[in-house]
Amino acid sequence: MYGKIPANARKVYQYTKEWEFIKEWTSAAEASRFYTNGNRSNISIVCNGKRKYALGYRWSYEKYNKEKIEELKKNL
Repeated sequence: MYGKIPANARKVYQYTKEWEFIKEWTSAAEASRFYTNGNRSNISIVCNGKRKYALGYRWSYEKYNKEKIEELKKNL
């Protein structure tokens, strides 16, 4: 199924641990295939707020604006 994007795919946004934006991914599966063997559950767990990091990065289902990132940085 590699190469096909499911209709229910949800974009994920990758950030450094310091909340610097890195990349927008089509899905957690796409990002995990780039870094691992395709196990996307850790990225999804971070996006759902149950962990802080996966694969050494922060992940989110929404792209944060500058104000939100500044707020998040204050909580580091």
